[in-house]
Amino acid sequence: MLKDYMQRDEEVRKQPDAYKTFEKVANGNLPVYIFLVSFWNFEHVFDDLMDNSDWDEERKEQAWKALHDFTCSLLLNPFVKQYASELKALFSSAIARQIGGDHIQKDEARKQHAPATRCADIDLLVHVAGLHLGWDAMVELSKQRDIDKE
Repeated sequence: MLKDYMQRDEEVRKQPDAYKTFEKVANGNLPVYIFLVSFWNFEHVFDDLMDNSDWDEERKEQAWKALHDFTCSLLLNPFVKQYASELKALFSSAIARQIGGDHIQKDEARKQHAPATRCADIDLLVHVAGLHLGWDAMVELSKQRDIDKE
């Protein structure tokens, strides 16, 4: 089973009591614990990606702002709250498809399929159009699948 990012040996050495602290704060409340652990892991992943990138400071700040804006949307946007279950499924699928696309890219016989496999962001866009604007808008947008070109 894949360990959490912050359960890697080098991270545990830096913060050996983190998970115990989360347990203490959660005080038996599993959703609180899961929230703290997921934030801890994600925040460190994102920070390490920024630190290890060769991006200039403006681009790094744009990335942090994108994270801020998306997080606020997830927490506060009424549309997101209304369709949380459907969006969760689409997010999970998009992430799995990204991993699958990266795997397919390594296979010479199938690598031409990698971009289409990874292209789940378009599926999310088309689905949101369907939820918000209805069937006709969803189908029309689906015909324009070249919106996200490499």
